[in-house]
Amino acid sequence: EIASWFEGRAPSAVYVQRGKNSDSGTEVQPASFEALDQYQVNEEALHTVVYETRARKNDEEIRLLRYVNRISSDAHIAMMRGARPGLMEYQLESTFAYGCH
Repeated sequence: EIASWFEGRAPSAVYVQRGKNSDSGTEVQPASFEALDQYQVNEEALHTVVYETRARKNDEEIRLLRYVNRISSDAHIAMMRGARPGLMEYQLESTFAYGCH
């Protein structure tokens, strides 16, 4: 399916990510699909941009991350407070999900 998507658009280049994950040290393998060899493939440009974007956050992104972390923390606390012997995992999961919505 992806090959036909590319065929219909005829891009001058296809950018795929390849590089070393700075956190885990594992090599990020680039995407591959049938007929990729028909295109000019760039395996270098995306890696630096993606990893710099992961590492740098603007004020709005930081505010949003703090907000969602607070929601998640509060939901975890509610779940732990509600934990009792005999409760099923799905019951605690529903408490967590409710706290996140």
